Amino acid sequence: MSVTTYVFDNTGAQAPDRFAALELYDPWCREWLAATGLRSGNRCLEIGAGNGSIAAWLASRVGGSGSVLATDIDTRRLPALSTAGADIAWGRNAYRAVGDLGFVDATVRGYSEVWRGGTLGTQLHKANALQTRDRMIDSGLATADEVDDFLRLMDEPGFAVSSYLMLSTTARRPLR
Repeated sequence: MSVTTYVFDNTGAQAPDRFAALELYDPWCREWLAATGLRSGNRCLEIGAGNGSIAAWLASRVGGSGSVLATDIDTRRLPALSTAGADIAWGRNAYRAVGDLGFVDATVRGYSEVWRGGTLGTQLHKANALQTRDRMIDSGLATADEVDDFLRLMDEPGFAVSSYLMLSTTARRPLR
């Protein structure tokens, strides 16, 4: 396996909070995938499966006559996927990449929402900041006080912040 530049440690102390908060994107993602015409017997590939919630949903949709291949940086989560049936640039490059791989009918959709302080969504921002705190301070990107202020804001109910932009790319392999 090659060296990765992925920022977050999916095995770190904040990973469970991050994965729980990332499930906030699942309803939008399921709606988007359902609109592609997903049905029993389809074969699906999910790149960046994370905790496997979407892969499990895909498996329930394609049934026993279909298949779902889920990939992620941390392959230790794959056994959990079988029992259930992002570098940052990837979202911007996925459209071209699927075309380069011979897929057709590629489409990209983006989704974002506003999260209030103290909610599950802001806990994602908080978990990410906690995990990257030392690197931000050491690199001069932020001071310790700035990081602490940010962390406090994430718990303030009167504060609102945008979610991360979720880009989803779908494509299909041409029929042979």
